[in-house]
Amino acid sequence: MLPSALAAEAQKMQIRVTPASSRIIRPSTTTATTTAAGMTASGSADGLSARLVALGCSPRKEQLANVLRVELDNWQSHPRLAAAVLSNLAKRELPNIAALVLRFMYENRIQAEAFDYNLAINACKHGGQWQLAFSLLSDMTQNKVAPDTISYSMAITACGKKGQCGMALSLLSTMNWLGVTANVVSYNAAISSCDKARQWDTALCLLSKMSAVRLGPNKITYNAAISVCEKAGQWQLALSMLKRMSLLMEAPDAISYNTAASACAKAGQWQFALNLLSVMPDMSILPDKISCSAAISACEKGGQWQLALCLLSSMPDMRLIPDVINYNAAISAFEKGDQWQLALGLVGSMPEMRVSPDEISFSAAISAAARAGQWQLALNLLSSMPDMRMFPDE
Repeated sequence: MLPSALAAEAQKMQIRVTPASSRIIRPSTTTATTTAAGMTASGSADGLSARLVALGCSPRKEQLANVLRVELDNWQSHPRLAAAVLSNLAKRELPNIAALVLRFMYENRIQAEAFDYNLAINACKHGGQWQLAFSLLSDMTQNKVAPDTISYSMAITACGKKGQCGMALSLLSTMNWLGVTANVVSYNAAISSCDKARQWDTALCLLSKMSAVRLGPNKITYNAAISVCEKAGQWQLALSMLKRMSLLMEAPDAISYNTAASACAKAGQWQFALNLLSVMPDMSILPDKISCSAAISACEKGGQWQLALCLLSSMPDMRLIPDVINYNAAISAFEKGDQWQLALGLVGSMPEMRVSPDEISFSAAISAAARAGQWQLALNLLSSMPDMRMFPDE
């Protein structure tokens, strides 16, 4: 359903010019002498941005107005000067301040364009501030500024980062309702929003819809879909997506293979995970630590501790130095396989390999010792954790 805040303004988007009595001041076409270079040193974009940042992440409206008022005349004549400040705020990921700047512009009749709003929404995207992103979209329609494809795509991304799948899909529908063309980026963001919600069926439906509207899915699209399938435990579909990429001449990359292998690992499908690892070099893709971790984890789920040990030992041959995640996956495999000696030995060897054991390392090793009835060894490991600047969970 179309969000009411946007629907109420949908019919008003035919024109951009307000009545003469409340017309917003537009840039002068006759004054070309004042440029960004002509701003005073204290009012330069960088200097002004720094003063805004000094107000904190959520300054009061009055504080911000006091800082900006000195540049009011310049901004009214040349609104593009404000864009430089908004750009700086977006780079620093300060959407709250950017939103206040836009509202200051509107209240002082300084024309803001879609580009200006997009800068602020982009900052929301990075921080996952989906409520603010939606609020800025509403401000745009109320202020007679038409949101464009970029506006919606970034807002959808902001929703997806916080698991707001429903809102992301609603925004995509709103684009179609208002006649704003959704592009590949829009659909990619919507598919990614299904990830945390594990709505694999919705993600695949969006993928199919792209073909219906003559949009070619790209590598990012398929990787997002594979990730949704992985989170939802749909390992067969993840493998199907991977195969589909190759058939459509959209070459999979390391992310594609690693995510599919992770899906197999979670389902205990160690044979498929190992097969993916083995075919990666044939596809001119070098396995990385994530690839090995997924394969080792698959062996752990499948009770294949010998293969887990073999994979860990073979990493240097692949010019990979195992990290704590790789070691922990192997230690967990030893624990599940009742190989307490190997688990304890691996934890003990980690410092020699310049890898510091963490809580997961110790927890798996302690569990392996306890399961084997080696209580003294388990207690010794437990008591050694403070020496490693770690403390057991209560």
